[in-house]
Amino acid sequence: RCTLLVYCTDLPPTSIIITFHNEARSTLLRTIRSVLNRTPMNLIQEIILVDDFSNDPEDCLQLVKLPKVKCIRNSERQGLVRSRIRGANVAKGTTLTFLDSHCEVNRDWLQPLLHRVKEDYTRVVCPVIDIISLDNFNYVESATELRGGFDWSLHFQWEQLTPEQKAQRLDPAEPIRTPIIAGGLFVMDKSWFDYLGKYDTDMDIWGGENF
Repeated sequence: RCTLLVYCTDLPPTSIIITFHNEARSTLLRTIRSVLNRTPMNLIQEIILVDDFSNDPEDCLQLVKLPKVKCIRNSERQGLVRSRIRGANVAKGTTLTFLDSHCEVNRDWLQPLLHRVKEDYTRVVCPVIDIISLDNFNYVESATELRGGFDWSLHFQWEQLTPEQKAQRLDPAEPIRTPIIAGGLFVMDKSWFDYLGKYDTDMDIWGGENF
């Protein structure tokens, strides 16, 4: 069904921001390579790596040899939030795409995300997040009729749509409105990100930034 969808032909190129600290270079390389291999190059403004003071500064020096890749290194640990802000501040694209440093993108992953933001710049769009088995690298599809939620301790969790919400969905490929998204992977307009105040710079580590 998704292969039949038609997206805008003038989608804006995006700045892809990936922060990392002591990530295995092989894992980080798989993340970057998946982006380069499965994304139309005209949609990649740049891939900005933010090294949050990893033990080995050589990572940046090696990875910038890849196409479109830039790397900036913090002089001390800043944490996920301030590192992402640093990447966003130097981004040249009109949209920002945040990715975890240990993920792989699938074919045609970016076009539907950019399309939604182009339709309405105030949208923050999160992809369906499938699973790669840590035991054997098998690819496992996740359920698609989910939305984000949280409990009273403010822990994020995926929730099934209610029967009423499912009944209202005329097309299983249409996006799902959600009160919250998983914080690791999303696309949004850069000017809207700036207007909303970016992230709270008093947050020192990861977790909770998606709220």
